[in-house]
Amino acid sequence: MQSKPGFPNGSVIVGKLGLMLSLLGSAMVLCACQTVGNFVHPESHKPTVTVKKEPWFSAERATRTQKMEEGFILVLSGGGVRGFAHIGVLKALEELGLEPRMVIGTSAGAVVAAYWGLGYTADQMMQRAESLNNSDLFVPVLPNLGQPVLKGEAGVFSGQFLERQLRRDFGIQTFEDLPKPIAIVATDLETGRPVVFNAGDIARAVRASSTIPGIFTPPSINGRLYIDGQASSPLPIVPAKRLSDLPILAVDVVYPPELAEVSTLTDLMFQTFLISSFRIKELEMLQATMIIAPQLTNVGQLGLNDRHWVFKTGYLEAKEKLRKAEKLLK
Repeated sequence: MQSKPGFPNGSVIVGKLGLMLSLLGSAMVLCACQTVGNFVHPESHKPTVTVKKEPWFSAERATRTQKMEEGFILVLSGGGVRGFAHIGVLKALEELGLEPRMVIGTSAGAVVAAYWGLGYTADQMMQRAESLNNSDLFVPVLPNLGQPVLKGEAGVFSGQFLERQLRRDFGIQTFEDLPKPIAIVATDLETGRPVVFNAGDIARAVRASSTIPGIFTPPSINGRLYIDGQASSPLPIVPAKRLSDLPILAVDVVYPPELAEVSTLTDLMFQTFLISSFRIKELEMLQATMIIAPQLTNVGQLGLNDRHWVFKTGYLEAKEKLRKAEKLLK
C-alpha cells in the first residue's frame, strides 16, 4: 500500500455523492428497516472496550451522562451531494484531535467511510473531488432496461465504472487491507434487509451500498444482489450497535426531511423516500450518543456546485457541537 493516498483522475466521490438519488418505494423502506441482516465480523476490526448504555436515550441526555473516553464509532448517513457535509465533520474531528475507532456508512456515507479507512484526510478528500465530474460514471446499458431485475442486469447505467475507479484509488482489495476499520451497509435486494460488510471485497461493497435501483445495475456478492444501503438503513445506528459497544456519534445530512421546493421528478422521488423512512430513522437516532445534523434543506441531490458550501456547513455545525462535548469525546 502506498504510504500517502494519491489523487488519480477519474470520477468517484463527486459522481457518487452527487448522484445518490432515492428512487425507492416506501413499502420497501418500511419493511426493510425492521431487521438487520447478516454481519461479517473480523475480530481484528472489532473494538473490545465495553461501554454501558441504556436501551433508549436522547442525544442530549447521553451527551451529558456517557463519556466517550475509550473511543467512539462514527456513523454516516446517505444523502447524495449532501454527503460532502460528512467530510466537513471529519475536518472538524481532525482539528479537535478526535479519532473514531471505526466509521460505518451507508450510500454516500459509505464512500466517505471508505476513503477515511484508506487513510485520506478531509482535505485530501476535497482535493480528490476538485477535478472530478460525474459524467464518466454514466456508462449506458440501455439494452438492459428490459432485463429481469433478479438476474442483476436491470439498470440504465453500469456500476462497474465506479467499482473500477474505487479499485484504482484504493490500490487494495479487501477490508482487511485497510489501515483503519470501517463497515459498509447495503440492502439485500430480495429480503430488503440491511447487510453490513466489514470483510472481503471493499470496492464491491461500496458499489453495492451506492447502487441506486433502476439506475445502476445491482452487483452480486456471494450469489446475492445488493442495492443502495439507504433503502434499508439511511442512518446505520442499529448496525453500528451490533458491531460495537462503544458510544456512537451519528451524522445525518438529511435531517429533517425537507427540501427548499419540490419542483422536479427527482425532488419528488427523493422527498417521498425521506418521508417514508423518517420515523424509522427517528427511532434509531434515539440510540445515538450524539447527533450532528447540518441544516442542508436548500441543497438538492444533483447540486454539485453546492459541494463547497455543503462541506463548510458540515464543518461549522460539527465544530460548534464538538467543542461543547469535546471532553466527552476524548
